[in-house]
Amino acid sequence: MSGLTVDLGSGPSRARPLENLSFTGGDGRLVVVCAPSGRGKTTLLSVLAGLLTPTQGSINFAGRELALSSRRDMLQHRRDCVGLVFQSFNLIASLDAVENVMAPLLMTGVRQSVARRRAAELLSGMGLDHRLHHRPGSLSGGEQQRVAIARGVVGDPPLFLADEPTAHLDQAQVGAVLTLLRSLVRPGRLVLVATHDARVVQAADDVVDLTAPC
Repeated sequence: MSGLTVDLGSGPSRARPLENLSFTGGDGRLVVVCAPSGRGKTTLLSVLAGLLTPTQGSINFAGRELALSSRRDMLQHRRDCVGLVFQSFNLIASLDAVENVMAPLLMTGVRQSVARRRAAELLSGMGLDHRLHHRPGSLSGGEQQRVAIARGVVGDPPLFLADEPTAHLDQAQVGAVLTLLRSLVRPGRLVLVATHDARVVQAADDVVDLTAPC
């Protein structure tokens, strides 16, 4: 990423959450983007996920220039390359844990039986084998976070993004989620986490500080 600037809105109401940001995220690394709330972390993740187009700058991911990509190319990037975990989890309330994790695979044409088996294996590996058929409303915050992470990695994306993954968790749950995030780091995948939580920063391979130290 080089010289990234993002403007939101126009005229007197225009905001610039990111200005002239440059950094490199290495393959097989856990990169933590560190800043207080309201300082551009979610904006940065939205740009990397192909949900938001920057005003200026370039983003090169695996040889593809994202900032100049067409809408069709960005759709392909989101579908094939990105796993994204939102701060509020965004699980579908009417679906159980397995069905939530299956959903991205079904949208890409994977057979239902294959998607269900893959989802169940992932959740079981995260210690949720006894919660596979529970809906989000009956899961704890830590359990919902693990389901959301499983949904984000079910397609084996090379770029995994997490927005404030510890924001709604207690101390015991934070430790489990940090261990899980570390387990996702491997050759061929970059894990990037946006947070203002110093506990997450301590687990990072690299830290991008958007403002003052966390």
